[in-house]
Amino acid sequence: MLLTMDDGRQVVAKVPSPNAGRSHFTTASEVATMDFVRKTLGTPVPKVLAWSSKAQGNSVGAEYIIMEKAPGVSLQSVWPRMKMKNRSTLVRNIFKLNSSWSSVSFRKFGSLYYTDDIETNRECLYTDANGIEVMNEKFAVGPATGRDYVDYGKINVEFDRGPWDTIDKYHTAVGLREIAATQQLPHLPKSPIILSGPGTYTPSKEKKLKVLEYYLKLVPLLLPPQNSLPSAHHASGTPISTLEMYLWTPKTLIIDYQGPAFTGIERPVMPDTKDMEPEEKRWVMSEFWERTLCAVYNNWAHRDDQRIYAALDFQQTDAYTLLVVARNMLLDGDISFMNHVIDLKNTWHNLPSSPKEPYPFTFSPEEMQEILADFEAWRKAFQTMDRVKDAVGPLFPNEGAIKHELYDEAVRALTQVRDAVIEEYATNETEKEIWIREWPFGT
Repeated sequence: MLLTMDDGRQVVAKVPSPNAGRSHFTTASEVATMDFVRKTLGTPVPKVLAWSSKAQGNSVGAEYIIMEKAPGVSLQSVWPRMKMKNRSTLVRNIFKLNSSWSSVSFRKFGSLYYTDDIETNRECLYTDANGIEVMNEKFAVGPATGRDYVDYGKINVEFDRGPWDTIDKYHTAVGLREIAATQQLPHLPKSPIILSGPGTYTPSKEKKLKVLEYYLKLVPLLLPPQNSLPSAHHASGTPISTLEMYLWTPKTLIIDYQGPAFTGIERPVMPDTKDMEPEEKRWVMSEFWERTLCAVYNNWAHRDDQRIYAALDFQQTDAYTLLVVARNMLLDGDISFMNHVIDLKNTWHNLPSSPKEPYPFTFSPEEMQEILADFEAWRKAFQTMDRVKDAVGPLFPNEGAIKHELYDEAVRALTQVRDAVIEEYATNETEKEIWIREWPFGT
């Protein structure tokens, strides 16, 4: 909410939505993190003017944060019109910020809080860029507040939320979290990327739990051999779009950010556009310059900050893919994970830990047949969801929501698509009833 004071000044007021996260912890961590990166790391974020993480202890009756209004407009709205020189300058500034954040190595993995807001032992908080251990009694690392720990019913599940003092304990806890959620929740959540039902792929708790057992066995072998330390990037949970979170002003100001999402770090090749239509040429050249910026960022990292470069390099590995896929196994990823596990046999000794022992898994012909059949069924479910999206176009409820004025039209369009899906896959009345009951888009 944008509030205007009697003197004309404007401030931003935030209250948590029902799905924002755990009460108290989410608000308390956000405020402490903004304060830390602003004062300790020099990151340009709005100043918090007032806040409360205890809904029962204030006159508002809700948790809230009141902060400075950031001037300017979102970068996303002007990025397509920006000259390459300005884009390059901005990406350079982003690199400097990331370098500042990676220079601080916290002693634990989790989310950042004020010490008064959590139960904690007073101890060294982080190691700075000069290798000096810093005792900052104002802040402490506590339970993780990322979306991975609350979405799809996980907020009500009992599991270890941290903090953790080693990277292997953190990644092991991720697997145990997904196991606990799979076991304790009454139903598996519907995946947003596949359309499950008779004739396609139907996830099961048993298969997810079996895949998670493979993950726990692999964790020690997937981690980099260096002593990986948590940096400011880990202060909260899930990746978010870089462009949406920057404000374009003469001085860049950040309202929310969790680290770079750069891909394609190899040096791009200038495309041959001489036979292309103007619209196609514009699109191809736009993609080329985007990849160029990614490559430039990578070169800066290689030259100026080996920690960032090592992190980007690790993101290109099979080990990183397996670690990322496992983070949301409750929702989806079990099929992809198993296929990666099978492929891992051919690249086993290329893992970061350089394992000396042989590939530890064996699969019978029957197990391989089942894994491949599951993958084909999953692929069919994925393609079916894509066809639904194509069929309804802008009426598709991305992230589960659609504009109020389009709701009735969207329901009608999705119902027509549902009937077509039933016609294709249902072989009897029972399967038809299952499709109708499990259809994820309303009726």
